[in-house]
Amino acid sequence: MKANGGTDSLGTKWKPLSRATIAARPVRKGEVGRFGIGGRGSKAFKNRTRGLLTPEQDNLWKGIFASTVKRLMVTLGEREAKSKAAETAWAILKSKGAKTRLGTLGGRDVQILVNTGRLLTSYSPGRVSGGSYTPPSGDQTVIFHDFGIRITFSVPYGDATEATRPVLPPAASSWVSDAFLATMVEFGIK
Repeated sequence: MKANGGTDSLGTKWKPLSRATIAARPVRKGEVGRFGIGGRGSKAFKNRTRGLLTPEQDNLWKGIFASTVKRLMVTLGEREAKSKAAETAWAILKSKGAKTRLGTLGGRDVQILVNTGRLLTSYSPGRVSGGSYTPPSGDQTVIFHDFGIRITFSVPYGDATEATRPVLPPAASSWVSDAFLATMVEFGIK
């Protein structure tokens, strides 16, 4: 629910993704045609242009970049000259109507914290069969104790996402109690 921009049963809602984050997400099936950005069979794909530029626009970008770098290297260091030259080239091309990834893809409807599905899978329930539990992936470990259950998640970027968009909100004790009771019933524990 939160991945789709909604609010969970405890009233927690995740911060929306930035347009830049959305634009950086991989292009999905169907979006190539919908956004008119060319696919594997297109001329633009074969010519591998910068961003969503046409081959002609990419050549113009390269020319603006090269001449600007040459001019700025006199007063700036190489790194800063290249940065300013790229900024200038993009500004000129955008003013001429060139498509940018941010402008074209930044407003797509994508799920929050769901890109490859790895994090979502790690937090998903596994299978219960014959009194045993099988996690949904190797990123989830469940240890049963006499006093309860310990569940750990080992997705490498999981801790960083928890800092800004916690899967379990601070007031999740009611969820934990409900899950514990459901587990006891499932395993026939009284």
